[in-house]
Amino acid sequence: MALPLYERVLRSGATVTGHVSSTKGRGDLARYHLSEAVRIGDLVEISGQSGVGPDGGFAQRLDEQVRQAFDNVASALECAGASWSDVYSVSTYHVPAPGAEVIESEALDAVAAHLRRHLAQRPPIWTAVAVPVLAHAGMRVEIAVKAAV
Repeated sequence: MALPLYERVLRSGATVTGHVSSTKGRGDLARYHLSEAVRIGDLVEISGQSGVGPDGGFAQRLDEQVRQAFDNVASALECAGASWSDVYSVSTYHVPAPGAEVIESEALDAVAAHLRRHLAQRPPIWTAVAVPVLAHAGMRVEIAVKAAV
């Protein structure tokens, strides 16, 4: 269920709505003054969703973090009136394994498997970026998407 944070009309006439979801583990929304989803007319952008679970923690296994991040994206999309079938662009941010200089194939394969599951009929554009750290200790993946509804 979505709780609108704000709604305003742009000069172009498009309405901007920011949302939060009822998903647990979202304490950062108020703390850092952000929305996890913004809808402007028929376009939806989802801020980076991590693999944080309902308990507020991160799974040790990378594939579990990726699965949870995809679930968290789905929740944010739903709050904005969209779904995975509306997604056309995916950006993933990965902390490589210690000592690695590139994103490990396990991470890329896990993301690709979920993209095939959620977007079987239409592959999105996808950018994968290796980063040295993400926002929280134990966080190894973050996913941001754009959708058109």
